[in-house]
Amino acid sequence: MFTPFREDKSIDFDGIDALVDYYLQENAAGLFPVCTSGEFLHLYDDEPLQIARRVVERTNGKASVVATGNFGKTLDQQIETIKRMADTGIQVTIIATSLLPDLENMERDILTIVEKTNIPLGIYEAPIPVHTTLPPEFYSQLAKTHRFYFCKETSKSHQINQQKIDAVKGYDFKIFQANLNAHFDGGTNFSSGFCGCIANTATKLMDHYIKGLTDPPKKEYIEIKNIILKMEEILQNNLYPASAKYYLNRIGLPIKPICRADYAQGFSNVHIQNIEHYLCSTIKDSFEL
Repeated sequence: MFTPFREDKSIDFDGIDALVDYYLQENAAGLFPVCTSGEFLHLYDDEPLQIARRVVERTNGKASVVATGNFGKTLDQQIETIKRMADTGIQVTIIATSLLPDLENMERDILTIVEKTNIPLGIYEAPIPVHTTLPPEFYSQLAKTHRFYFCKETSKSHQINQQKIDAVKGYDFKIFQANLNAHFDGGTNFSSGFCGCIANTATKLMDHYIKGLTDPPKKEYIEIKNIILKMEEILQNNLYPASAKYYLNRIGLPIKPICRADYAQGFSNVHIQNIEHYLCSTIKDSFEL
């Protein structure tokens, strides 16, 4: 889920309300604010907590809400922010692997977090600032704690994703695929769900594809798959997440393509023209999003 910003780059809480309403209308089963698409590396002080609390209030029990909680330079600081994030009312507090203070000892630090908290937890194999993943056998160890309920899996491999699903079989630990190509490689053998970038823009289209897919897929679903892949390519190549915010504004949401992240600065008419040509004129006219 994105973080909408005003012109002065303060958080646009009315924009958050509009996004939540949109996602609920588009059949999203769950919401994940305070993540990479939400520019979580550029949220400061209590902003992550404020965002999570607002999403919980606006969702009002209509969908599950998870959010990253491990902020701080030391593990002790991260444990405290995890506890504070849990107090916002979210269902699961996420540990982003790339934010852990010692990337050489991620497994040890995660087990320490388990020991020093008593709340439902999840894992986000975050791609920034350094892409970090965990091995399938460690997921089996986490599942046995009965404390983990969610994972956003980012290996980009359907095979590895499946190994992690097998590792937690029989537990309430759900593995969500984050990579679109890997998700499609799985065919009808889906993980617990999809939690990738395109789902926060073309939510209903992804929902329609997943719920209607057969083996072999019908022609309609092959066409939808190709549109989704092209849509993600255009958004990623035009200063995401500014590009996606622009697209959502274009279809009626009151948010602007304003970002704090350095990698999304410089959004211009060139990017707008690319999006208009490939998305707004073609996809929106072909499918009711």
